[in-house]
Amino acid sequence: MVLRQTVKADFICRSQIDLERGYVVASAGFATVLVPRQQNISHGGDCVNKRHRTASLFTGGILVLAALVTAVICTGCAISSSGSTDIAGLQQQLHHHPDDSAARLKLARAQLEQGQIEAARQQLQPLLEMPNPPLAARVLDADIIYAGGDVPRATLLLRRLLDEHPDDESLYLRLITLYINDADIAQVTAVLHQLLQHNPDSVQGLMYMAQISRLQHDYPAAIKYYQRVIQLQPDKAQPYAELGQVLELSKQAEQALDVYAQAARNSDQPLYFIHQRTSLLLQYQRYDEAEQELLTALDKYPNDADSRYKYAYILCERCRWSEAEQQFRLAIKAGFALQQVHYWLGVACEKQQKWSAAEVEYRKILADPHWGYNARRRLGVVLFYQQRYAEAVAEHKKLYIGADTSPMWYLQLALYYQAWGKDQQVLEILNEGLKKYPADADLRYARGVYYQMHGNRAKVIEDMRSALQSNGNHCGALNHLAYLYAEQGEHLDEALDMARRAVAINPAAAVLDTLGWVYYQRGDYRKACDYLRKSLEKDAGDATVLEHLGDACAAMGNYAAARSSYAKALQLAPNNAAVKAKMEKLP
Repeated sequence: MVLRQTVKADFICRSQIDLERGYVVASAGFATVLVPRQQNISHGGDCVNKRHRTASLFTGGILVLAALVTAVICTGCAISSSGSTDIAGLQQQLHHHPDDSAARLKLARAQLEQGQIEAARQQLQPLLEMPNPPLAARVLDADIIYAGGDVPRATLLLRRLLDEHPDDESLYLRLITLYINDADIAQVTAVLHQLLQHNPDSVQGLMYMAQISRLQHDYPAAIKYYQRVIQLQPDKAQPYAELGQVLELSKQAEQALDVYAQAARNSDQPLYFIHQRTSLLLQYQRYDEAEQELLTALDKYPNDADSRYKYAYILCERCRWSEAEQQFRLAIKAGFALQQVHYWLGVACEKQQKWSAAEVEYRKILADPHWGYNARRRLGVVLFYQQRYAEAVAEHKKLYIGADTSPMWYLQLALYYQAWGKDQQVLEILNEGLKKYPADADLRYARGVYYQMHGNRAKVIEDMRSALQSNGNHCGALNHLAYLYAEQGEHLDEALDMARRAVAINPAAAVLDTLGWVYYQRGDYRKACDYLRKSLEKDAGDATVLEHLGDACAAMGNYAAARSSYAKALQLAPNNAAVKAKMEKLP
């Protein structure tokens, strides 16, 4: 008898390959891929839809810190960053009013902005020669010296100015910038401590200390500084965002959720923090809470594409595919432009067997450097289910990446060839995969199934045993080999052990049938009936299991039950002569 598990499993055991989910999300997990976190906050009031949590305004890295300090300085008493100063106009003004100190200072700043270091130095010199040079001129002198490459001298000058003006916060920030550019974190920290001694409530100083503490993985200190900033500025988004991320890094998820909730109530960026909170809830699979918050957000912000997208994700996790499709389409309509929405919309369509609609979505993103690869994998599956096997093979071959090609690539291609009826190519691709991955249990198992379909029992046993040597808990190999031995009535003790282990791993209908059939072959007909009935509870439409149950009932003398099982089997397979003969022999 041909193993009915082999036929039913469609060549590759469904416990090893799930075409419906595919292997796109097998390693990373659906939630991880679907809902990457937002990156930063805009400064104009609306959330910026950048979702990859890499280095951002809130990471606290050294480059970020330098950028923040520079931004503060450039709005202060030093270089103005306007970039559009009329140098010719200032020169004309000084020609008529040579004693205009403000115009001279502004011209020197503009020249430095344009990289005219020597011109700026000459322009500033008259101000520096005054009996009491203005502080702004002396600070700009430090800028010019620094721009000229004399960092030690610029640092010394700023230190002198700081000694003279210990309450001027911009001087501390400027000095910090010099040390950051030299990557001297110790000096940065020392200057910040000095700043906070003079002004314990310096928001900038506290923020920078928090960021440096985070950079050094001193999370308790970072949390303390951020909390103090929030006390001083409870309506600003940035400290909440950075504090939440530090709490996440230190595995304090509940505290992070509380901070995001507080920020959503108090800060000037409520929608951003709703997304931070819901993303964290989704990460921990707290779908009910996330769904409630997203629905509340959509009531208030009906055109928010992020909320639509995340809500669609929850619907996907709950297998509500039609609703998910609708929400993904609304997210696209609302302006969610990232390619991943087309990918997951394709999956939602695919789950509803809307093959053409899924194909349309996947093809939209084939050129995308990341999602295009995933989309092509799913496209092959969609083509497979439409029985367009040649196209499925062609698309799948485009996924070949040389030495990094995974065993699953070979398995999936073999499945496409098998469905296409290309038996020789099936064996060739499996052999090619095993040449590269000789110890891969799934490839061994798949080739064993191939040999079973072609009647090579010795090769079947060899490959199944090899699969179990690589993975002793390979459910497919355990089940297959146990059934093979049961069919022949041999090695029944070993077959029973393997069948029991397979049921413990995956109590699917086919696996329960195998255990029941092993018990039948061992003469334990009562246990055989128990497991065969359990198999039929999971799949009542399997003629082979009904035949097995009829055999077990007949062996126990329960001829009425046997006749009933045989009759049901014949309804499903009316041309089964063997079952007809068994039924005719019943008393």
